[in-house]
Amino acid sequence: MCADGQEAIPLRQRAGVPMVLCALAVLPATMHFCQIVLPVMPGPRIASTTVAYLSSGMSLALFYAVAGYLVAIPVLIIVSRKAPKEARRTHHWFALALFCGLAAVILLFRPTWDLRMWFLWKLPARAQALTAALDDYRQDHGQYPSSLGALVPDYLPRIPDTGLMADPDFYYERAVQGEWLASYGVGYDLSVSCSTAVLGWDSMHYWPTGEYPDQAWGGVIEEIDGWAYVHE
Repeated sequence: MCADGQEAIPLRQRAGVPMVLCALAVLPATMHFCQIVLPVMPGPRIASTTVAYLSSGMSLALFYAVAGYLVAIPVLIIVSRKAPKEARRTHHWFALALFCGLAAVILLFRPTWDLRMWFLWKLPARAQALTAALDDYRQDHGQYPSSLGALVPDYLPRIPDTGLMADPDFYYERAVQGEWLASYGVGYDLSVSCSTAVLGWDSMHYWPTGEYPDQAWGGVIEEIDGWAYVHE
């Protein structure tokens, strides 16, 4: 018992509330980071499937978290009006933590996206050996290979990875006369999936001509060091 006759609150319980409040405040921003940035960070190939599923899961979790926060904030404020003084203060603190969680997602959206693009800017450099090998193959054979496997071992010891944790593989398509790639006058399309799950199935593409339309693959194109980033 306290000196004023009230029952003392255990230290663990008093410390637990601020921890929960902090967790609620940082949870949405953490989910957003795992969805947007984590898949394009460098990492081992063995983790690609896990990270891809994690990113997709975080997309859905973030959607439901934001919806829950938007509902919970006004409910807490309304309920607090009829609650005892001490409970009212707790309700207000929880409402504030939820509001801070939503505000963090909004305020950190652009920096998070810029960090994602910073990692993707490193992709063209990783692909230089692969695109050079494709050019060498064309010089020797008069056409581009039917698949990337044809470059090994004469032109490359192995096909390099993209360096993206969730999408480590390059995808290759040779232009065929009469199909859409050939209509743009390009020899092949080298692509990398770098989707943001719920937000869009973004991707990056490389054409040896270095010239791209304003829109293709279902989205708007942004050029990144000779590559086309598709904002779907």
